[in-house]
Amino acid sequence: MAAIPRTDGVLGSFTKPAQYCELMTLMNTAVIEIERPARWGKQLASHLGNKIVTTEIDGGWLLTFPIGTAKVLPGEETLQLVAEADTEENLDRIKQVTESHLRRFAEEKVGELAVSWA
Repeated sequence: MAAIPRTDGVLGSFTKPAQYCELMTLMNTAVIEIERPARWGKQLASHLGNKIVTTEIDGGWLLTFPIGTAKVLPGEETLQLVAEADTEENLDRIKQVTESHLRRFAEEKVGELAVSWA
């Protein structure tokens, strides 16, 4: 499924001071059913925090990559991953990194994860 374009008006100074531009952000979300989602979310954020900036936010963690961001949001029975980037290539890379790291340590304990991005 294609990424959902989201636009936000931002003040920019790309060609002239105080010129407005439109920033397009692509976003995909995965909702993963997993036992103890808060544990796996924290482990994912902690692990990636050794390589990128990881910030605790209300309800989870924000992972800041040089090419975009990912939110890790644990719920009662699910872990939600929200990837955002400015290009499809960057979005796919953020999805791949977050998903592969989660799979690497969670599947050992909970079995195969069903991850579907939309």
